[in-house]
Amino acid sequence: MPLSGTFHHVRLAAVAAAVPETVVPNDAFLESLGERGLRKFTRMTGIYERRHVRDLTTEDLAFAAAEALRNDGRWKAEGIDACVFVSQTPSVTLPATACLLHGRLGLRQDCMAFDIGLGCSGFVYGLHVVSALIESGAIHRALLLGGDDISRVASREDISNQMLFGDAGFAAVMEYAEDAAPLHWLLGTDGTGADAIYAAGHAPSARRVMPSGKEVGPWLEMDGLAVFNFTINVVPDAIRAFCAEHQLSLEGFDWFCLHQANRFILSQVAAATGFDDARNLVSIDRYGNTSSASIPLTLCDAVNRLQNSDGGGAGIARRFRRWPLVGYRRV
Repeated sequence: MPLSGTFHHVRLAAVAAAVPETVVPNDAFLESLGERGLRKFTRMTGIYERRHVRDLTTEDLAFAAAEALRNDGRWKAEGIDACVFVSQTPSVTLPATACLLHGRLGLRQDCMAFDIGLGCSGFVYGLHVVSALIESGAIHRALLLGGDDISRVASREDISNQMLFGDAGFAAVMEYAEDAAPLHWLLGTDGTGADAIYAAGHAPSARRVMPSGKEVGPWLEMDGLAVFNFTINVVPDAIRAFCAEHQLSLEGFDWFCLHQANRFILSQVAAATGFDDARNLVSIDRYGNTSSASIPLTLCDAVNRLQNSDGGGAGIARRFRRWPLVGYRRV
């Protein structure tokens, strides 16, 4: 049986995302890949540009997203009971980045703060952890913050990872609400695949040996084929299990907001699961794979684009009015 359940009194009250100002187009890698290699990369990933930090950190991006929500009147410091930060690229080894953000945001001293060290699945796991805290009665309202600046841990010599990953941060306000819609969830882990994506640490001398015997260096390394095979085999089954467990039909969903691994994978998951690929929300074409920030960034980007569109886009935008998103900002 899958590990699944439902939260009944938790509301995702607001979401915002932040991206760096620096745009890195595919043409920046033309000299390294050549025109043919560039066309192949674009066709397989669907990425045309991404944003990379220069002097900023993930902490800065998450802070900017949180400030956007505060300026929009979505939260006040005195009302926040927990500050949870999700990332695989924290600003420092210690203290926890959540504690740094707690201080920068001026939160109460009786507000809990801690980090969750996850990437692609980080937003979903963060939602679950904070929802459990809220439904348990331990807290009433929380800030879920996070993001990743993978460009900082990807070697400059590793063109494939520099091109695949973009940097972004997010902020979400979660709160107790008697009338909240049910929040269904399904979680799982396969730790035997740890060798597929790894980095030993930011220090140039950092190294370690994985359980498989593979020696890991300081920079991000990824087995793209292993990640692809895992995704197209496991994710469709997980979606079907989720729907079966909660008695839901894929036809009942307006949109699907999946982690933005690459555009081809999104299409393959749609084909394997049976939903219309046109209902896949996509941001990877302009932001790359933004790891833990990809789902909130994609939601905010979709609302921003649809609200600013004309013609048929206006009708689609109306469907998003129930989503308390404030779009995204560049920092």
